[in-house]
Amino acid sequence: MRLEIAGKLKEGVSFEHILDSIRDAGITEEGFQRLQLLDRTDLRNIMKEFHIDYDTKHHENDAVSVTLWVEKMKMLGKECPVLFYKPQNIECESSILNPEDFALVIMTSFQSQQLLKFGHEKICIDGTHGTNSYDFQLYTVMTVDEFGSG
Repeated sequence: MRLEIAGKLKEGVSFEHILDSIRDAGITEEGFQRLQLLDRTDLRNIMKEFHIDYDTKHHENDAVSVTLWVEKMKMLGKECPVLFYKPQNIECESSILNPEDFALVIMTSFQSQQLLKFGHEKICIDGTHGTNSYDFQLYTVMTVDEFGSG
């Protein structure tokens, strides 16, 4: 079964879709199996085992990979979605951030248009933390459109 899952991961099938399809299959005649307990960590381990990397991973070291991705995005010129980037352990004189802080602010041109179009009425900010092994906080800025959707 791991080989079948690895094939799906290599094709780019999302973690969510794989996990949903396994859980939708339900309990088999053999009863409850370990497969029904599969989670994102298991899928990441399968990716490591089968050496599956995505195009966004530019280096084994995540900090280096992010820096390389940011540099690649900067080459897009006006279409660069990176508004601000501060790697960890780097002084940033014009910032209130500490050297150990990490910050990456991304906004596509479409998101910018939506902010200009709908941001005058309402802006929502959602924060989360503990969703990755680095315990970084993630903040999302949203606007609400004419239909009340974010």
